[in-house]
Amino acid sequence: MTTTGIETPLEPQLRFTPAQVREVETLIDASGIVALLDPLLPTGGRPRTLPLRTLLVGIGLTAAGNTALYLNRIHTILTALPGAARRRLGITTTDTRGREHTLTLRQVEHLYDQLAKLLDASPHFHGRHLDHAARTVADERLQLLTQLLLGASLPPEWTPNGHVAVDATFIDANSRPEHTLRKKQINKAAARAVAAGRARDLASLLADDSELAKALGIPDFGEDPDIDASRLKRLRKASRRVADPDAATIVHKQNLRHAYAAHLAVTIGSESDVAGRLAHEEDLLAALEEDRDVRVTLPEPTPHLILGLALTASTAPAAATAVDLTRRMTDGPRAQAEAADVDAGLVPDQAGLPAGDTVADRGYTEAVPSDYHHPLRAMGRRLVFDLHQNRRGVTGTHRGAIVAFGNLYSPGITNYPDLVTNAAPSPFAAWEEWQRYFRDAQLRAGFRLKTNGRADTDGYGRFGCPAQRRGATLACPVRDTLDLVGGRGLLEVFIPPIEPRPDVCTQTSLTVPPDVTARSMDLEWGSKAWYDSYIRRRPRVEGMNGIIKNPTFSALAHMTVRVRGRAKVGLLTVFAAAITNLRAGKRWRAELARVRKLNDAITGARKRRTRRRTHTLVQLLPAKHRVKKEPAAARAP
Repeated sequence: MTTTGIETPLEPQLRFTPAQVREVETLIDASGIVALLDPLLPTGGRPRTLPLRTLLVGIGLTAAGNTALYLNRIHTILTALPGAARRRLGITTTDTRGREHTLTLRQVEHLYDQLAKLLDASPHFHGRHLDHAARTVADERLQLLTQLLLGASLPPEWTPNGHVAVDATFIDANSRPEHTLRKKQINKAAARAVAAGRARDLASLLADDSELAKALGIPDFGEDPDIDASRLKRLRKASRRVADPDAATIVHKQNLRHAYAAHLAVTIGSESDVAGRLAHEEDLLAALEEDRDVRVTLPEPTPHLILGLALTASTAPAAATAVDLTRRMTDGPRAQAEAADVDAGLVPDQAGLPAGDTVADRGYTEAVPSDYHHPLRAMGRRLVFDLHQNRRGVTGTHRGAIVAFGNLYSPGITNYPDLVTNAAPSPFAAWEEWQRYFRDAQLRAGFRLKTNGRADTDGYGRFGCPAQRRGATLACPVRDTLDLVGGRGLLEVFIPPIEPRPDVCTQTSLTVPPDVTARSMDLEWGSKAWYDSYIRRRPRVEGMNGIIKNPTFSALAHMTVRVRGRAKVGLLTVFAAAITNLRAGKRWRAELARVRKLNDAITGARKRRTRRRTHTLVQLLPAKHRVKKEPAAARAP
């Protein structure tokens, strides 16, 4: 750790202390994967001298060493362990004639290949000779192994709050992302686009990922594949020998990527944690200005952990992957035992994900509601997301109600056109402009139709006019509630709908199908509450995307995985994620101790009669908070 508080990148490590080896062994033993998979390995022929547990320890140490994830590195690290550890793990053995044998690279490769057969559902590798049922079993085993390893890497003293943020990051496959044929295809596509008037030159075509993907017949990330299979086959024909067939080629940020998509479910704090942190920062600045003690304590931190991981081809539908990942986390690993054809009694008891928030970007939420919104809500998840530009403002009507921002509003909102504009401030706009936008969203929330009970099992809900007297949030002459304008300060509908009035104005409640309100949230989009919930929590998953590919924290740097196939790549990826969790748990324990010490000092200063100067408490804060600056709640996003 440097004096500036920035962690220095970890050097590749090939030698480990006994304590580091024990840590990885504890992770593997707690996961229970050896007891599950060892009986499934083939037997017969020459006795296998390399235990499965030892191979898994070698994979874990390779990931912990921040070195390239090659099979020969696993062999190098295992043979470099201290002599006592080598004999205990079966790396060095003595035969009946007293001759000493040391683990060979061939033994590592062979056992790794046998392990991959148990997990490989790919039609291009070991799964090509299996039927559909056998492939399903192999895929379930890979998912079960992933879930057990991640669950074993979580701090045992931490209780999950149920809130997660979901996002995907690309892991380049073991192949070149660009080839000569593809470059020729790009040039031909550019010539056609210029001739058709869609582009001016090659640079303008490359500037639009969607246009380039369309020209090449390759799907863009986040969209359901809709391509000409024969054209795509011709495009990849020249690179088939070096490309990983389980991965996929896509257009991403003006480049062709041949990669896997690692979908991560990362822990985030609750909305009350965010509010508490902002209140603490504001009170800290006020204490520095007024030369007084800090009075507001800091909420205990939430560890930055990976709760779930799913590795897919980069073109796989993101929404369906997120739903399946959430279902597995909610049900727990034991629910997968039957599908994975393993003994449920051997699966460690790991708690499922409690009910909470799922925060995701538009790469997931722009899917059709039946692929994302409906199944997640059926699992009890509360959705927090952003809206595409085309879904902001007025987008339609339903039985007289105005459909806007994913919600249903009273038709009286058309009296206030500024409240339904789809023009949001730029990220660099002044904070005062954002404050006005927050106020408009708060006023707009008063026009939302009121929910009448919970939705039924099919997702149909009942909604009523917000101007009805009981619990009115709007004053309207149709409902005879204009007298509430002065008493409650409600907005007034000056021009109500003309005769014949729509159902929303004449009926007590409307039955609304689930697709109409699929993109509705509890929080009003664009409000301060939504901003604090979404904008301030979702970046944690973006940070984790960088962490797992940052040599400071993980071994998944660019092009460090040199195996092919989803099973083999997924096995190395989950070990890298588990090691990342172990390191994150250590950082969380240190941060938790610091926050508790700070809160004890704040509480003690409130109880003592004599004043403690602010600067004594400030010494317990991180260096970035020891200088006067604007609070987080007063800075533009």
